[in-house]
Amino acid sequence: MTLSRWITLSGTIFNMLLVFAASRLVWLDMRRRAALTAELRNQKEQLERQVEDRTRELVELSTHLQNVAEREKASLARELHDELGGLLVGARMDYLLAEQRLGKDDPDLKLRLDRVQQNLAAGVDLKRRIIEELRPTLLDNVGLFAALRWQMKETCGNAGLKCVESYPDEEPRFKSEASIALFRIAQEAFSNILKHSDAKPPTSAWTWTMKPC
Repeated sequence: MTLSRWITLSGTIFNMLLVFAASRLVWLDMRRRAALTAELRNQKEQLERQVEDRTRELVELSTHLQNVAEREKASLARELHDELGGLLVGARMDYLLAEQRLGKDDPDLKLRLDRVQQNLAAGVDLKRRIIEELRPTLLDNVGLFAALRWQMKETCGNAGLKCVESYPDEEPRFKSEASIALFRIAQEAFSNILKHSDAKPPTSAWTWTMKPC
């Protein structure tokens, strides 16, 4: 009986040791899993912060490059307006003087002078369109809606399409950078519509609606 009791006690102690060892192993495994989960969570948060930082840097770089490009376009538009405009005005004045002095008595010369006048008018119109494409004067002088109306008219007129436009009653106030960004977005939208749609004159029509945010 004494031996049996010792054997039973020993078995109980051994079982308790096994349970303790198993519990400790489970606890260590849970702790390891918790540590691994925390590490993965920290790595995920770190990666998300890196992605946010890189995205913000890319947005800032894109904005900076866009602003630089717009400033260069504005500078080029001013140079075209001042220098090329001055040359064209001087050429038209010389044409008028030549027409007054030489064109009256020579029909062939008069015809050639008229052709020069047409070319000069086409040059002035081309200069105006290039300047407006580079930096719309309406955008700086009148506002975004006026510039969008002009762009809509130009796009639909060149494509021979009927266009319907709608704007809010009151124009929001935008900073210069925001205005030109919105105008460029509208330009790209018009270009994509012409490129990818099946709109053909004279039956096709656009409806352009600008809603306040």
